[in-house]
Order: sequence, then structure tokens, then C-alpha cells
Amino acid sequence: LFALQLKPDLAAGWYEKALALEHLGRPDEALKAYAKAAELGAGQQAESKSLYHQSQLLGRMGRTDEALALLDTLATQDPGDPRIWFAKGFLLRKRGQQEASVDAFARGLELNPREARIWYFKAMFYAGVKDKDKTLQNLRRAIEIDRRYSSEAAREEAFEPYALDPEFRALTAHDPASIPAGT
Repeated sequence: LFALQLKPDLAAGWYEKALALEHLGRPDEALKAYAKAAELGAGQQAESKSLYHQSQLLGRMGRTDEALALLDTLATQDPGDPRIWFAKGFLLRKRGQQEASVDAFARGLELNPREARIWYFKAMFYAGVKDKDKTLQNLRRAIEIDRRYSSEAAREEAFEPYALDPEFRALTAHDPASIPAGT
């Protein structure tokens, strides 16, 4: 933060200040610092990085509409960044817009198909609408990428309707060798 005293027009300095303020539990001040970093870094990576973190903070603060507006701006500027689509998916899910959430996750997975967490959330969505085949398909993909989702799914309330299903039980077995590959 000393850098801001020497050079107050340094986008990276404002970004670092925003991170520090956020860490110190001063979200309103952090938002202002992120906004300043984005303004100073206009047209550069500093702008998108600041806007992305600002959207994340707004989402944690419950200011979903503002967060989604920032993510829409970012998606227009850089539609190839999967983080934007994943963040939109989480916010839309939080807002209860499940279909739109799955669409955003799908767009992100097109760009980065190795994101296990998103496959897992898609499985939870399909469990909620009682689509067993898509639930198991997405859960299987999440577990293939990251085995910890096997035990997590066994404890997840959303999957409770499938607790006695043989395919679900095989996927959530604690012995990794018992998890069927691609079935």
C-alpha cells in the first residue's frame, strides 16, 4: 500500500489495497478500491481482474444484481473466460434461477471441462429436478476429475433420494477402486 503513496494512479496498488481491505472485513471500502483499480486499469487485465473480484465480493454481500451486472460486462469483454461463467452460474443458483445457472455452468464447462465443482453442482441441480440419468452422469464426471466428490455426494442432502440406488451407491463408495469408470 506504500506504493499508492508514491504513485496513486497505480491500478495494481488499488487492487492490492482492495484485497487487504476485504481481508480486514471492510467490504464497502474494498468495493471502492476495486472500482478505482478497474477505472485506472481500463482496457487492461487489471480492469477485468478488479471487476471480477468486485463481483465476487458483491455476491458474498448479497448484492446479487450488482454482481451479475458486472459479470455481464465482463462476459461481453471476455466471453472466453470460464471463471466469469462459473461465477454467473453460482450467483444465478443462489438467486434460485436454476435453469439459467445450469446454462451458465454449461458455457463455462465448454471452456474448461476439467472443473469438477461445476459438474458436481450440475448433478445437484438434476437431482433437484429428479432427473436420475443426468444426475448420475454429471456426478460421475465430477468424481472422475476429483475423487473427493464421491464422499461429499454421499453426505449431500440433494442426493438423498438416490441414497439406496445401486449406481449412486457405487459412485459414492469409499473404495475408489469400486467406482465404475464411465458407466
